[in-house]
Amino acid sequence: MRNLTVFHVVVGVLVGMSQAPTARAEPTSSISGTVIDALSRQPLGDVVVTASASEPQGEFTVVTEMDGTYRIEPLPPGTYELRFEKEQFIPLTRDSVLLREARALRVNVELIPGPLGEMLEFRCWTLPSLDYESTGVSESFDHLITDLLPIARPIPGSAMRSVDRLQSLRSEAVDTDQGLTLLGASPSENGYVLDGLSTQDGVFGRNAVPLSLELLQYNRGELLFRGRIPQYGRATGAIIDAGDSNSGSNEFNGSVFAHWATGLLQGRQPVQDGPHEALQHMGELGAVLSGPILKDQLWFSLGLIPSVQRVESTRRESTLSEEETSPTVHFDQRELQALGRLTYLFNASNRTTLTFITIPATQRWHEGATAFAPRALERDTLLLGLGHSGALLDNALLLDIDARWLRQHFAQRPAPSGETGADTKGLACGSTLLARYTRCGDEEHDTNQFQVRGWARHRTYRALGISKLQQTLKVGLDAEWLVHEAVQRVPSTQRWPPRGLQAVPPSIATRTNRDMVSGFVQGSWAYSYFLTVNAGLRYDMQRLLPAHGETRAISHALSPQLGVVVDPFERGEMRLFAHYGKYRGQTLLGLLLPDVSGEQVRDVEVDPHLSPASTSEATLGAAVAVLRETVLSVTYARRELDTGLGLMSNPGGDEWRLVNPGNGLGSDLPRMEQTHDAVTLELARTAGYDWMGQVSYTWSRFGGSREDPLNHMLRGTSAVARRTHVLKASGARRQRLTPALSARLGLAYVAASGTLEAGQRASTPWLHVVDARFGMDYHFDRGKALSFDLDAFNLFNIQTETRMTSSSDGPTVALEHQPPRQVRFGARYTF
Repeated sequence: MRNLTVFHVVVGVLVGMSQAPTARAEPTSSISGTVIDALSRQPLGDVVVTASASEPQGEFTVVTEMDGTYRIEPLPPGTYELRFEKEQFIPLTRDSVLLREARALRVNVELIPGPLGEMLEFRCWTLPSLDYESTGVSESFDHLITDLLPIARPIPGSAMRSVDRLQSLRSEAVDTDQGLTLLGASPSENGYVLDGLSTQDGVFGRNAVPLSLELLQYNRGELLFRGRIPQYGRATGAIIDAGDSNSGSNEFNGSVFAHWATGLLQGRQPVQDGPHEALQHMGELGAVLSGPILKDQLWFSLGLIPSVQRVESTRRESTLSEEETSPTVHFDQRELQALGRLTYLFNASNRTTLTFITIPATQRWHEGATAFAPRALERDTLLLGLGHSGALLDNALLLDIDARWLRQHFAQRPAPSGETGADTKGLACGSTLLARYTRCGDEEHDTNQFQVRGWARHRTYRALGISKLQQTLKVGLDAEWLVHEAVQRVPSTQRWPPRGLQAVPPSIATRTNRDMVSGFVQGSWAYSYFLTVNAGLRYDMQRLLPAHGETRAISHALSPQLGVVVDPFERGEMRLFAHYGKYRGQTLLGLLLPDVSGEQVRDVEVDPHLSPASTSEATLGAAVAVLRETVLSVTYARRELDTGLGLMSNPGGDEWRLVNPGNGLGSDLPRMEQTHDAVTLELARTAGYDWMGQVSYTWSRFGGSREDPLNHMLRGTSAVARRTHVLKASGARRQRLTPALSARLGLAYVAASGTLEAGQRASTPWLHVVDARFGMDYHFDRGKALSFDLDAFNLFNIQTETRMTSSSDGPTVALEHQPPRQVRFGARYTF
């Protein structure tokens, strides 16, 4: 927990007005913000907000809108006391609020229900931030971090500033071309959530809806990576909860923005064997707008972000002579992200939302120095969602019901000019753009995913007759039906079968189904400040219907979890916690695709008793407030693989078998063992308007097998970076230059030890990265602002080898280096 006070006031985005100071203090300032329920995290309407000046300037009173927002203006400069009052909630007072001349001050607050405040003998500003559901480690996405720090490095094939990269500064996180790795797990083991439902691609494991930060209310998102509660299942890695897409409000607001990264300022890269990729340009130009259609009843939110990018890929080989030319390919991508959302409010406690998202994209690669036919990758994602959130029994019972249809289409094929006739020397297969979406080869994939879920949560104060005991119970059911259809083109050299086998058609069509049903129950019992106990149980059923044969693989599993939080001094200044839980993932349907990479086509047989991968995790930790808004924490976590997945050849050698090593059809294989121990020490100052900082160090120890069946699916490229030592430091400062103009400067440093892959004689060198961000903001009246940003990633262009050839004899050759320096420009007008 970064902040140990429940009644914290998040002071964000102090914006200045454009009018210059005058000799007499005129009412040119304002105070605005949002009020939410501290427990349900929902906006609160009809809250009476009163601003009283310490000097005889009168009293100003407003009432929050249905979306929880309020605005008091115009106000003369001075020192104010803010009071927030609503029936059934404890009144909140924020004193000594300094409002300077020509400023717009934003104050967001959380109100706590009256029964809980009485139970805890509430005293203003002394209530700790008790996490009543999680006994582990999580981190909320904060818009101030995205404003102040250099994050979301441009990655070919992804959005310019994707939420997937938002937490790259976490000490446990290691950023790779395949995505963010946490807990020693690959990106495909992570879970991705948007609007409460999963957005994970069930075929290749990536985030199917990698929305830009501009389309999200990312201050409501969260990264959960230690001690997750049962409601977040179907993942053995971390959960990246993007929060909610923009839902609108009673005020019209929006922004127009542009970001551009150019290859002209990119740092030089050393020669390496294999594909060498250089970003030529990458940019986006977009706009978002939200507001009311019917005040207090119907809101809308719209967003549109077209983007372009070009990458040059050159295969440089040490075996080429000086006279030989390295083949070069250019990759061009065009992408559009569009979002539409309607929110209908029945009353302050019940609302229904309809969400539409589409992300069409096209990637084309064509000849450079070597002539061969152009190729194309078409990618189209469509999401339709309907959700309802409500409350009953005076908000004691909260309900969430959601349904969603998610469709994806990938098609990789030669351009209409014909099939590839020349040797590309693996350029297309080595592209990170391609690796993020499909395997190498001419393929077409259609995926339809249907999801439903229902959650109910009930809170009881003075539970079991104990005056200081609060009980929270939550139950949920969710189901998912996934249908995957694929067409794989078999290269002409593989169409002639070996003796005794049937002829292989030019293409292979498959259809695979996966059904999952889950349910959970979890309870939390909090006694005053002192003790919180969490317990939960999750049930998961998975059924696979492979494309070949009638074998149905069905698995059932129970995953228990137990955690405890102790505040020994009952002042909210220290938190001791422990958690143990089992987590179960999901079987990716990409593992069931026929293998057309060898001399003959090999189907994949599935063990009828196949179970998804599962892990056990234990977490111990402590956090203590050492200074004002500064927390020192230490965490130990151990993660063990309970059930693994593996591919083995059948006795005839003509098929693969997907098995659990050590069980069922895989009983002849040794049981797969993987362990990860990690200790993290962190000192962090919570994000504030003027400055923030963080220093963290993580020591890790990895044990067991490095085998991963996803290597078969992703052409042998592992996305897991096993680094023993990771040190990260970041800091940022905002400085006001004039009443209307301010400057921002943020720096981030990462140092990580090298990795040792199978077959290598020595690990790669230490990796060092310094990133920087500089910005200027000019503020007009009524929340209008113009901003300019400059991000420099790998500022000093340090080029350390990150992957070497696997060789036990002879010299090793660098296959990959860390990404070179990249510079990104940004501009934004907010209204």
